[in-house]
Amino acid sequence: MQCVLHPHEKCSPGFFEAGELERAVSCYEEAISWAPSHEWAHANLGLSLVDQYNMSFESWSDERRKAHLTLAVDTLSHAIELGAERVAVLRAFGHLHWRLGNYQKASDAFEAALVLLAVRRGPVRASAPLRLCAPLHLCARLCTAASLHRCASAPTRCSA
Repeated sequence: MQCVLHPHEKCSPGFFEAGELERAVSCYEEAISWAPSHEWAHANLGLSLVDQYNMSFESWSDERRKAHLTLAVDTLSHAIELGAERVAVLRAFGHLHWRLGNYQKASDAFEAALVLLAVRRGPVRASAPLRLCAPLHLCARLCTAASLHRCASAPTRCSA
């Protein structure tokens, strides 16, 4: 199996995008074995682990769920420490902490995603809906932090 490390390229032949998450996880683990400090390999492994969890958790025991979430959060934490600052990484990191009951860490991750979003795209304005998929009670805080006027009633979005 051939893997690539560039963040804009795909793990050949696009296992992650094809939903072949076992192969994507294996590919990114292999990439990490030859480049242990490559932040995007760690980030993509963490995101693949999150997708694996989301696709399979209903059939797993509570013990397996917690172990998988912990592995994913540890992987993304390491990616962030290495410099993988991307809104998707921070958002996933926040959701993992939320699921593990680490609410302050979740809030911090969501706020870091907002800061990064503002840096990359400019200030978030009321005309630009925020799609961070935050839990509802964090939505108000995120919207306030982004200078948005109100939160939508949908539990996974903020909007103007």
